[in-house]
Amino acid sequence: MSISLSLTSLSFPASATKNSVIAKASKTQRINTVFVEKIEEMQMVDELLHPHYGIKLKIHEIKNILDFDGNEYTLVECKPTGYFIFHNESGNFVEYSVRTISPYLAKRDSLYYSGPGQYFYYDQQTTIDLITGNKLTEQDIILEQEESKKIQDLLVENTNKNVSDYIDGIAPLKVDQNSTLKNQMALRRSF
Repeated sequence: MSISLSLTSLSFPASATKNSVIAKASKTQRINTVFVEKIEEMQMVDELLHPHYGIKLKIHEIKNILDFDGNEYTLVECKPTGYFIFHNESGNFVEYSVRTISPYLAKRDSLYYSGPGQYFYYDQQTTIDLITGNKLTEQDIILEQEESKKIQDLLVENTNKNVSDYIDGIAPLKVDQNSTLKNQMALRRSF
């Protein structure tokens, strides 16, 4: 199994400060702010590429996910569609879609993530692949744990310092309102 992650982050040059009073916000509130910013950014891109789609995303549910080595991710499921998977330690969005429903929809507890397309949950003493429905063997879990360690190292090596410092309450979140629009316009011109 090869590791193929698409690391994405909000573009945050040192221009505008989103929240100058970070000490008053809880860690959960700060993570929520990061998600709201990312959802707005991705929705603008989607509207630019697909102007007739016209759906406004709203956060429906926030869930905690682990990898097979115990590292934490946060999943946001949106309505009417869309989901975002965020690596808590590195401040990176590792997977998202504004048009697809969450692979974890209707699942609540014991959720596991092992990279794009690798969704699992633990149910009654067995780990199940949400895509195939197959039960993982002990050997499968050992392999997933090894992959989780590799992914963790890659993500931590590519930490989005602005986002992780904001979530940890160390620094304000800096958002450049113009960069998203510039990126969208460049993307549109490429089609």
